[in-house]
Amino acid sequence: MQTNILAADLHQQAEKGKRRLVQSGELLGSSELMGLLQITKQAVSAATRADRLFTVEVDGQTYYPVFFADGKVDRSVVERVARLLGKLPGWTKWAFFVSRRGSLDDLSALEALGKGKVDLVEKVARAFHEEMAR
Repeated sequence: MQTNILAADLHQQAEKGKRRLVQSGELLGSSELMGLLQITKQAVSAATRADRLFTVEVDGQTYYPVFFADGKVDRSVVERVARLLGKLPGWTKWAFFVSRRGSLDDLSALEALGKGKVDLVEKVARAFHEEMAR
């Protein structure tokens, strides 16, 4: 019984955190993404099917990470790394991009990409995909 209460509380906290990401602009709806990237709905769909873009779900709504459009890291590089993560769930991919990793010199993938460590991030992304896909 205690375990179920703890699990429910953790789930509730995670959902609050996801809502905060939407409120803070870290996650964008498809129309916002299309506007920022100046691309069509068809282009977004094609990139998502090709795993160059990925989505996450919050309260039943689909969102895209802002890092695909904010210009802090070259979009083509971010898309290439996203593609290396294959068909992993969106929130797993999100965690890869934003969590600090020892294998990336205690930087997140986004921070490492911003510092030009593209080859290292790609190598770590391949290893992460292999590990998570097991």
